[in-house]
Amino acid sequence: KVNAPTHYLDVPQEYEHHRVMDAIGANYHFSNAMKYLWRAGKKSSKGMSIEDKEIQDVRKSIRYLEMWIELRQEEETKGNLDVIE
Repeated sequence: KVNAPTHYLDVPQEYEHHRVMDAIGANYHFSNAMKYLWRAGKKSSKGMSIEDKEIQDVRKSIRYLEMWIELRQEEETKGNLDVIE
């Protein structure tokens, strides 16, 4: 069971990622993008330097934002923007 991953221990509990994202009502894509930015440079990965892992996390964040843009553009094309949170 994971309660407090070490890469999130540098912030007070009330500012944990999931609490902040819930408080501001962030959608799935924004929440995940922020998660990866939040932990960038803090989480290690076997076989990767901390610098390479940081770059990977930033790229993951960008990818979630790109997915949001793609969905938004699809909905705009359909004329149905209200479907996206």
